[in-house]
Formats: sequence, structure tokens, C-alpha cells
Amino acid sequence: MVKKIIALLLSISFLLAFFTVSAQESSVSIAFEADSVEAGDNIALRVTLSPSIKKFSALIDGNGYFTYYRADGIGYDIENLKYKLSVVNDGQEILVFCSSEMKGTAVFTFTNIVCETDSGSLSLPDVSAQVSVTPKYTRIYTKEDLNNIRKNLSGEYLLMNDIVFTEDDFKEDGAFYNDGFGWIPVGPVVKTPFLGELNGNGHTIKGLRINKAYYNYCGLFGVNRGVIQNLRMEDVYINGEIGINMTSASQSVEVIGNIDYEDKDVWTEPDDSVTEESLNKYDRTGTSTANIGMICGFNQGTVKRSYCSGIAIGNAAVGGIAGRNTGSIYLCAVNASVVSNTFSGGIAGVASVYSKIYDVVAEGDVVGVVAGGIIGNAEGSIERVYSVCEVISDDSFASVGKDAGVKAKELYAFGNVSDDGKTEIMDISALSSLRFTDGEWTYTSEKPYPTPLADLIKTTLMGDVDGDTLVNTTDLALMKLFLAGIGSIDEVAGDLNADTRVDTTDLAMLKLKLAGV
Repeated sequence: MVKKIIALLLSISFLLAFFTVSAQESSVSIAFEADSVEAGDNIALRVTLSPSIKKFSALIDGNGYFTYYRADGIGYDIENLKYKLSVVNDGQEILVFCSSEMKGTAVFTFTNIVCETDSGSLSLPDVSAQVSVTPKYTRIYTKEDLNNIRKNLSGEYLLMNDIVFTEDDFKEDGAFYNDGFGWIPVGPVVKTPFLGELNGNGHTIKGLRINKAYYNYCGLFGVNRGVIQNLRMEDVYINGEIGINMTSASQSVEVIGNIDYEDKDVWTEPDDSVTEESLNKYDRTGTSTANIGMICGFNQGTVKRSYCSGIAIGNAAVGGIAGRNTGSIYLCAVNASVVSNTFSGGIAGVASVYSKIYDVVAEGDVVGVVAGGIIGNAEGSIERVYSVCEVISDDSFASVGKDAGVKAKELYAFGNVSDDGKTEIMDISALSSLRFTDGEWTYTSEKPYPTPLADLIKTTLMGDVDGDTLVNTTDLALMKLFLAGIGSIDEVAGDLNADTRVDTTDLAMLKLKLAGV
């Protein structure tokens, strides 16, 4: 009897062991065919079932970025109010096609996974995959393409190559002469600002020229309320001393929107009644009141990961990036001559209480009645800013010209500057080792700009930080060194969680990827 019991227990143990092995050998993995997709386009999710799985079913979950799923075997589960995939494993490749209209990180997850095997039914843990959804960009190849942005101020634009303006473009018979004014800013007034995105894609706009101020906000853009990123602008020349004067209008015509642009409430809570047509009532032949910035005259949105070099001159607020700023400017560098008869700053001439400026470098000459290496007249917050500027003014300071209540932290200045009591004055030799937070980028005078992003159209193998088309332990070692401040990597490939930075979270994700998780 004892032998029979022992034999029965052994049989049960053998069966349990066999089922456990079968369960361990049964697996489901999913992966998108690429790391990114443009909004509105389909992307295939590849579903791989181990041979031991005969039938497979699972509910589909996500983070709301996908608009639909399409595949053989997909239906809607009324009971759970979710889509469900049910298939027989015939050894053929299983593809689920997904699409999203929203930009961001889209996550696809199988939940409630049930598999039928020769050994019976078993449940498996949830599996997930994610993909970066980029905007449906309009490609910018030429100067004419760039100029046409003004026809759709809410569009998403991608610079596909360098764009170079020549002197002939701004001569009397040139395409951008415009009665001697030169380039006319895109998104000219607060009522009609630029609302979309311009992704410079690491390319350069060179030689842009504005000879007179047609609008009260002058730059590549007039008023930016969108996102401008990954853009290089070189050899820019803007002279807004002559042009529109908002304090002088024709006495014979009714003036719409008679506004004092030195009143801070005008640009923190702008009067939307000002239109392009109303500005035509003002004189454009004398001393101008225009606000000048090489990227935009007035930034209400975001400017990031961008670089400007050149000359900006005006009578009102003048800055290397923006004349006035109520938005965010970060991870930017400027090497410019900035001159104003009022407020001038290496990054922005005037910053409002809503302004956020951080992780920026300004180099060059800043001249003004009130001048600062970073900001001329400052409110809002500034953090981790670096001035390498020669500041010339009756009221000039290392970083902030006139402090109107700015919240400041980690201000640094190098070279011949005056101390404002908040800025740490450093020896110029320390500049070569400057590195911004989280290893975002290193400043050098030869290339003061973050590593240009790869062309967003090109598929990047996430984790392949050395560019050898493989993801292996070499990439892991290189990423560790990079995060320790040693060496360089492909930061696009290293940004595994698509949050625009390479940090320890990406390192952990790469470790999991190499472990097959």
C-alpha cells in the first residue's frame, strides 16, 4: 500500500513538473516594428507566441494615444469594454496595426492573457510595448517653404536641410527685399501668433536679415506661442532701429488698439484687439519701438535646444533669443552682439513674472541702458544660467540687469563682468568643463549646442548608442560612461523612454532590454 502511495505521489509530482515546464516554455512577446511613427500613420505591432501555445486570447489596453487597432482576430469585448485579440497559433506572423493622432509616447498592453497548450490552459503576465508618435510634419526644404509657414500658423514643421539666405535675397529685386524691410516675421502679432511647432532637426538657417521693423515684434518669428526646438540660426542680422512706432499714428485715421507696449500688463495679458491691419495705421519710417530677438520678438511658448549667432539691434527690448519672454527658454546658447537703447540681454531683453529661463549660455557683447548677460529687465525664474558676455551699460550686471523680482538660482558669469550680488563670478578656464544637468549637453565655443538630433524620419535603433546597428553590452558600458560625464553617445538612441533626455531611467531600461524583459 505504501509503495502504491509513493508511486501515486511520484506520478503527481511528475505531472506537476511537466506542467510547470510547459508554462515556463510558453511565452508571449510583443514589439513595434519601429521606435517612432508619425501621427496618423499605421505602425505594426509584432506578436510572437512560443510554439507550445495553440490558442491565445488577451484584452488590449493602452494609455489613450492609440485611436484604433486592426488585425485578424480582433473584436470588441462587451463585458470588459475593451478590444480583445483571439487567435489560433498556426505559426504565421501575427501583426496588429495601430494608429494615433496624438503626439507622445503610445503604450500597447496585453492584459488577461490566456493561452491554451497541450498541457492545458494557463495565464501569463501582462506584456507591453511603446512607440513614440511624432507630429505629422510638413517638410521644409527651401527658403520659400520656410516663408510659407505663415500660411498655417498651427502647423508642425520639420527642417530637412540647411537653409542659406544670400545678400541677393535682400536686394531690391530679391525675393525677400519687401520694400527694404527684409524678412517679415512669421506670426506677427499677439492676435495671430505662431501656434505650431518648428523642429529644426539640427539644421541651420543662415544669413536671415531684417533691415527695418515691419512689426512691433521682430525675429524669425514675431510672436511665438508654439514650440521651436533643435534649431540653429547663424549669421543673423536684425536692425529694428527704424520701422513701426507704436506711439505714433496717422492723425487722419482712427487707431485700433492704441497700446502702451512698455506697460507690463500688455505683454503678460496681451490685448488681442491689435491686428495686422491696425498696425498699418502707424508710422514705419522713423524711430521704431519694436522688440527684437533672433528667434522671436516675443516668446509666449517654448524655445529649447537651439542656438543663435549674429547681431540684434533695436530701441526697445532686445535679446539674443527673444526680445520679451513670458514663456520658457532652456537648453539654448547664444553668441551675439545685442544692442538696445533700453533693455538688452544675452538671452532676453525683458522677462515677465511668468518667464522661465534655465540651462542656457550667452556669449558676446550686450549693450543697453539696462543690460544683463542673460536678461536686461527680469522677473520670473532663472536657473543654471551662464554668461560669457561683455556687458556695457550704465546699469549693467553679470546675469540680470534690473532685478524686478526674479527668482534666481545657480547664476554664473565668466570673464569681464560686473557682480550683481547673485551671480558667482568664475574664471574663464572653467568654461571648458561646463556640463548641464543630467548630461544633457556640454558647452564648447566651437559648437555651443546640444548634439543635433538625428533626422526624425530615420528609424533609430533604441539602445544602439554606438551606432553599430546592434544593441549589446558595449552600448550599456558606453551609456554608463556618458552618464558619468565621460565620452559621447547617440543621445536619440539612448533616450529609451522618449522624454528628450538620457538619464538613469534609460540606463535601467537598456539593462532590461538586454535581459530580454
